[in-house]
Amino acid sequence: RFQNDLFLWNKKLIEPINKALERIFGAGDATALRLAEVAPPAADKAARVKFQKGVSFFSYDLLSSGEKEVFGVLLNLAVRRRSFQNAIYFIDELDVHLNTGLQYAFLKEIVENWIPENCQLW
Repeated sequence: RFQNDLFLWNKKLIEPINKALERIFGAGDATALRLAEVAPPAADKAARVKFQKGVSFFSYDLLSSGEKEVFGVLLNLAVRRRSFQNAIYFIDELDVHLNTGLQYAFLKEIVENWIPENCQLW
């Protein structure tokens, strides 16, 4: 059962987020951001989220402000979009920590791949 849960977790959460991170930040070089591991909280342990750049692995708290913003929005959209069909998504200061090239890539990614077709982004 545990292996099956991990497979579903990877298929439904990690893979889509990694594809989005690749489209936003780029791929193939030492600065491309990749979600490496998500371990949900346990009885006496906090959730563990690890990322990868090149050959380096590190925790969420070492991401830049912009990287945290991108990951946070993608994670929220991933876990909520089934529940929020035919809705208006309002995101305040979405791009405040990103340069203009990343702002464009991030907004394009959200509109094209994360907001259901019958919804709006404000």
